[in-house]
Amino acid sequence: MEILVDMNKQPLPPDDQLLQLIKNDDLRAFERLFKFYHKPLWYFAKEILKDGDEAEDTIQQLFLTIWERRKELVITVSIKSYLYAATRNASLKKIEKSGRTVAFEYEEDSDNQMDYLSAASRIMEKDLSKAIQTAIHQLPERCRLVFSLSRFSEMSYKQIA
Repeated sequence: MEILVDMNKQPLPPDDQLLQLIKNDDLRAFERLFKFYHKPLWYFAKEILKDGDEAEDTIQQLFLTIWERRKELVITVSIKSYLYAATRNASLKKIEKSGRTVAFEYEEDSDNQMDYLSAASRIMEKDLSKAIQTAIHQLPERCRLVFSLSRFSEMSYKQIA
């Protein structure tokens, strides 16, 4: 288990505890979450939006929404994965509303920028892989076998039959 440490060198509580503290109106826990994730999420949003001010607005709105909806907030993945996915979705929605297109070109304005992005990608890939495996294991045995042979062994349905 990874222990996350905020800028004040204080470890963040585990995700389930942190989420419960926030649901119980603990403003300090929320502030620690914000301070810990603000900068990497800003870099991530800036890469998508290509605008620092828009990225800041997106992150501010994301955290405001989390605080406003804290009582009914349900997070089934890690908080980190949830925040990156929410940032990505909000950024893409903002682009869609403006009628722009998405162009993923990386600017070299920070040494840590690529680390943040690659870490986010790895986390999202890991969570997606876990969700797919869970869904596959919930299939009936024959369906699971057919699906696995089709997708992972690249067999045609005729070959499987």
